[in-house]
Amino acid sequence: MPKTAAVLLIAVASTALVAAGCGGDDEETTTSTSTTSTTAATGATGAAGPESAVATEVNEICKDTNKEIDSAFESAFSAGGEPSSQDLQKAADAVVPVINDVLDQMRAVDGAEDDPGVSNFIDTAQEDVDALEDDPASLGPESFAAADKAADEAGLTACVG
Repeated sequence: MPKTAAVLLIAVASTALVAAGCGGDDEETTTSTSTTSTTAATGATGAAGPESAVATEVNEICKDTNKEIDSAFESAFSAGGEPSSQDLQKAADAVVPVINDVLDQMRAVDGAEDDPGVSNFIDTAQEDVDALEDDPASLGPESFAAADKAADEAGLTACVG
């Protein structure tokens, strides 16, 4: 695989991993006195309605951990070329603990277990992480598709890859 294709794979997979615990820095946030609404720079929005306090805190966790997850993932693919099974294992070994830590941070948010959308996102992301841990060779653009969908449905715009 040419180096640009490897970089693209890293970007796509990193974006997928972002869904499990973080989002991009391209967010524009508008705050009113009682609620916060977040819209992605592309204009895409998640679930309708104002963002809950729990969702706001989870979105902040996603934003704050983006670089950590990207760094862990990129270090596993620093050699370039088509990733071998060893590269994929290295990526999983580097990223899984980071994402699990992020999910633990989200679980610790007061009310996270009571917010159906946030709780579903955390559970779905954990399932995606567990699947990656069980089969590192499955790492690819669809690795966190279910978590992306759950984040979007919950209005967790910063957590969508």
